[in-house]
Amino acid sequence: MISKAKINYALISFLLICCGLVACSPLHQLEHDEVTWYQVGAIDDEAQGKIGDKIEKSDISVSVTSFEEGISFGEYVAKEGNKFIGIEIEVQCHLDECEVSLLFARIQDANKNVFFVPVYIGKLTFGEKKNHITKGEIAKGWVAYEVPETSDSLLFIYEDFRSPDTERVLISLEK
Repeated sequence: MISKAKINYALISFLLICCGLVACSPLHQLEHDEVTWYQVGAIDDEAQGKIGDKIEKSDISVSVTSFEEGISFGEYVAKEGNKFIGIEIEVQCHLDECEVSLLFARIQDANKNVFFVPVYIGKLTFGEKKNHITKGEIAKGWVAYEVPETSDSLLFIYEDFRSPDTERVLISLEK
């Protein structure tokens, strides 16, 4: 017959082994290594430049080189009451390596409505061919947003929202 002490010892050993496996498993580590996302949305800051200006930051420089507005963009037609805003942008890397992404780009109108997700249409999409660039390289291309026709005083915002140290770029899209 097995004594209570041996059963307790076996049970405690089993639990310790299981706890050790859980603590060392990749699934458990994900809970501790989660990516922190910083809130993005409407901002109150003033534009740092306008269409054609190159805005220099420590890690990147950004410029809006061209701006188009209309009810169609490429083969796509905006829904009734909306319009397309097409923006050609350039991002130059000042570090050993920089990530560029459409997700870092958004626009805001005068009413603080923010449009995050670009429409992947028409011309060459920004970051389509390469989303990591090295020092001196330039990523260039178009992003397009479908916004209400009444949207005005548009502000282009480019920032890596995953980092608290990111330097936000703000460019007025007023003509």
